Amino acid sequence: MKLKFTIVYSLLVLLFYSSLFSFEIKHLQNQVNSSDDDFPAFIENNHLIFIQKSQDDKIRVYSIDINNPISKNTINLPKFIEKTNASFISKIEDSNSITYFFASKSKRKRYDSDIFIVEQDVKSGKIRFSPFPNNSSDFESHPFSPKDGSILLFSTDRFGTENGTDIAISFKTDSGWSFPKKVDKINSNFNEITPFIDSEGNLYFSRFDSTNYNIYKANKISQWNWDIPRKLPYPINTEYNEIAPVVEDGKLYFSSDRQKGFGGFDIYEVNLCLPILLEVNFNVSSNIFSSYNKIIILDELQKIIDERYLGANNTLTINLSPKHRYNIQIFNECSSQTFFQKTIETPCIDTTIVKYKVTLNISNNLTEEINLPFFVGGYYRPVTNTTLKQLKTLFEYKLIGLDDSTNFIENPLNKYDNLPQYIEESINNIVEKISNYLDLFEKGCIDTRKALKIQITGFSDPRPISPKAKYFEETIADDRFNTFVDRGSTMDNYLLSKLRAYFTGKFIFELLMKKYSSQSLERFLKWEIIGGGIANDVDEDYLILRKVSIKIDISEKD
Repeated sequence: MKLKFTIVYSLLVLLFYSSLFSFEIKHLQNQVNSSDDDFPAFIENNHLIFIQKSQDDKIRVYSIDINNPISKNTINLPKFIEKTNASFISKIEDSNSITYFFASKSKRKRYDSDIFIVEQDVKSGKIRFSPFPNNSSDFESHPFSPKDGSILLFSTDRFGTENGTDIAISFKTDSGWSFPKKVDKINSNFNEITPFIDSEGNLYFSRFDSTNYNIYKANKISQWNWDIPRKLPYPINTEYNEIAPVVEDGKLYFSSDRQKGFGGFDIYEVNLCLPILLEVNFNVSSNIFSSYNKIIILDELQKIIDERYLGANNTLTINLSPKHRYNIQIFNECSSQTFFQKTIETPCIDTTIVKYKVTLNISNNLTEEINLPFFVGGYYRPVTNTTLKQLKTLFEYKLIGLDDSTNFIENPLNKYDNLPQYIEESINNIVEKISNYLDLFEKGCIDTRKALKIQITGFSDPRPISPKAKYFEETIADDRFNTFVDRGSTMDNYLLSKLRAYFTGKFIFELLMKKYSSQSLERFLKWEIIGGGIANDVDEDYLILRKVSIKIDISEKD
């Protein structure tokens, strides 16, 4: 049996000002940083490639394992790059070639800089050196190209010195690199430098805000189209300079000349993703297992990372890591059954405001609702082999159908002979569902303050019944089903519909009596018999409109 809950859950990012969940900045110490200026360049195979730049503009390039930052290793670049005292290197690689983009200052003009490209053939090792074809007499620097090499982002002041440097974009086409243009919505009247695009397509860069550089992020809208950028919060940005952002797997590496470094610019690391608070809200009426129910959170390796008994709780909060996949299970120890399961992926949120909130309603709850169609016209007992045979006998011996009091009942003849198997199978399935719940009640798995409510609503088709029609069977006085009908009562569509509900419920009860004691049935079951009158369905098949609807739910005892 699969029990279904209505569960609402939210993923909430905790407020920045909580000391427990604020950004933690990590200085990469002497494994990376030195008394020279240190700048991150890119991530390659879980290694941070970074540049150390001396006062005389000499550079050295190193790598360090970001998962085990014990020591740094020297990276040997093509000689063309070393000779030009390159800076701010970007690299792309495929099966055929390795391409470096780098900037180099002009020896003739103090504030001029150009971008160069070095391409190395993987098979032959042959190297081709060329200037970026869209260099100008102005400043071009800080090149960045994503892994597919389809664009080049860089900073330049070619668009007018009154606006400082801007982030420009050039597209690689079959005929070469397109003429650069400003990136929409990114630039301002201040300097923008050091662009970088993460694996999700978001753009990071640095902007000079009156007195110092700060790192900004612009969320991806579509390919090479970004939203209005926002400044990343403190302590990522400070009153000092923060530049050269590089992002990998939710971690930001950047350079800052803040205090307590080794001098000049040092490299820092921060986890951009704030911790996630998973809030699970349970509908009160659905929380039927109380002390035996627990929620289990498993990681991608199916390792249990948290489990809580629900008890009388309607809300639970659980701390999760960002950018992870989790499997939520609700398990009942009493019945050894997992009856709810949902996989979620926690997001990476880098804002100081609670902006991310997802509420999901799982549509199906404990309520089971089954429609049981097909009754003989004018008759109220479900079409089983036994009742069909009895009805045929009544017509055969002319006990009904001769006068106005019973001629509203259809003579079944052979019309319904193929239905009993279907009807009995459907009723047996209903009995099985009820039995599964009853087993849980008898084991003590369900809160003893609750009961299994079985609501049965009967319906008739819209054909009128003669005002002379009568209920011809024995008087019904049944407290269990709260149904009372005198023999000879006037028959109408309302009474017919209620009798269908009553006799269906009585038949189900008789089947349950074969397995359960009358004490268990009285203790755990609560019946509600309803006359639904004429079915308001649009279906024109009267056979289908003659039906009962059975609704099974857990409810409080009266």
